[in-house]
Amino acid sequence: MPPASESTVIILPPDPCRKPENLVSAVLNGSVKQGIVPVENRLVGTVRETLDAIFQKKVYVIGAFKRPIHHVLAILPQAKSGAITAIVSHEQALNQCRHFLEKKFPKANWKMTPSTTAAFEDALRRKDFRTAVVGTAEAAHHFGFEILQKNIENDPHNETCFWVLAKQPISVKAMAQAIAKPLTQSKSPSSRLKTSVLKTSVI
Repeated sequence: MPPASESTVIILPPDPCRKPENLVSAVLNGSVKQGIVPVENRLVGTVRETLDAIFQKKVYVIGAFKRPIHHVLAILPQAKSGAITAIVSHEQALNQCRHFLEKKFPKANWKMTPSTTAAFEDALRRKDFRTAVVGTAEAAHHFGFEILQKNIENDPHNETCFWVLAKQPISVKAMAQAIAKPLTQSKSPSSRLKTSVLKTSVI
């Protein structure tokens, strides 16, 4: 598979497949043809829940690619940065931004969510003006959050390796056809939150 470009958005809020185990099940039961899951991050290592989900069920890895990962710190529009008492996100995302968070918000509590998408959804649902969320700029804009700081990851070269999953192994011909097509097709900001074939699970 070709590397995903910076414009490729692989977050699909809201999506029941955002958890790796849910996506693997969707691939196996035919709900989706293929799925993309995060496997290993440059800064914090392997994504345990992804490997557990794959090894517990019979699913094929038919491709792989790496994508730059950049995080932002975001709050609800009415919130004030000085009032932040909690930082919420997926464990991997929080650890990828540990240096910034510990320096700027040393007293804030960290709260873990199943995904970065779930963090935005939870803060929005509760209208929590004392919580900041770590996630992508695309997700922050989608949920109507204000970005306090961009590129807060520990390393500007942060990246994650993703695997492409399928129920059946793929032939050489089919792989060649897949490589010839873009991972997503995007013509407008709203369409960037959709994919034509691939479902994804992203942290």
